[in-house]
Amino acid sequence: MSSLSEKSINGVNEFLKLLNLTNYNENFNNYTLEELSKMSDKNLIDLGVSIRIHRVKILEFSKLYQASQTPINSTEYEFSEYSSQETLENYDFSNNSPNNIILTPVSGLIAGMVFKIGELGAKIGRGNDTDITISDNFVSRKHCEIRYKNKRFEILDTGSTTGTFLRIYKKYPLDVGTMFQVGQCEFKVLNIVYTLEGYPVSLELLNYEGPNAMPLIITKGGVIGRSRNCEICVKRDSLMSLEHCRIYTKNNQFYIRDLNSLNFTWIRMSPEGEFSNPIPLSYGDQVKVGFIVLQVSSVQYLKY
Repeated sequence: MSSLSEKSINGVNEFLKLLNLTNYNENFNNYTLEELSKMSDKNLIDLGVSIRIHRVKILEFSKLYQASQTPINSTEYEFSEYSSQETLENYDFSNNSPNNIILTPVSGLIAGMVFKIGELGAKIGRGNDTDITISDNFVSRKHCEIRYKNKRFEILDTGSTTGTFLRIYKKYPLDVGTMFQVGQCEFKVLNIVYTLEGYPVSLELLNYEGPNAMPLIITKGGVIGRSRNCEICVKRDSLMSLEHCRIYTKNNQFYIRDLNSLNFTWIRMSPEGEFSNPIPLSYGDQVKVGFIVLQVSSVQYLKY
């Protein structure tokens, strides 16, 4: 497993590039990595980092950077001993049951690890009593859980603070209460207005997270993105594509579809602190926990 100490980081700009936060380069031009790693939440606010998720990311990775610069025998940032945790290089493909799935981190500091989940499932979180322990303050102690039930694997959020997200590959139905993430922004469907005949006319969206969050958006559909031509335009979101996703109606239902965006469109499974309903997992699905994206695949897939 790679660590910050194994990466070449020469200055604040490279550190921010690693975090995908290069839009703050000018804010930290006069600071060293050591100075940045000692900053508090208030310091970051004073320097113009107004988005909470970005401050958490900088603070957490700053701690990891500090730990990587100090030789120690053991560190709280190491993962718990999970019997199915291996690397792609030494993965043992023998004695595998078809009732297994593979979780492979495709982004973040644990990219390259392999987690095999069997019929007993796995609990994921920051706590020591989880099967897959992620030492990241943006991950709850008991964040989410994978279960095997009725001959299929499913995932549910177990009351996390920051949410468990599933990537949208095709169209996804929007109903009252649906929550989704586009770039840095998170939206929740508050209401759907129908005609007397029962046809959906407009959506009421709450933009509760992100730059310049708007309390209420009423839309009949359209594109969300940074382009001024978008029906819902968010210019200051550096993680949002020019045309990121589209909301539209079909067969008397509102849907959302990703438009081949760089950072994808994600469905949030439940509100903060609430358990979600279980959602079936399929090969190829991607799950986001904190800043870690996990790819779901079969054992056979890893052989090729």
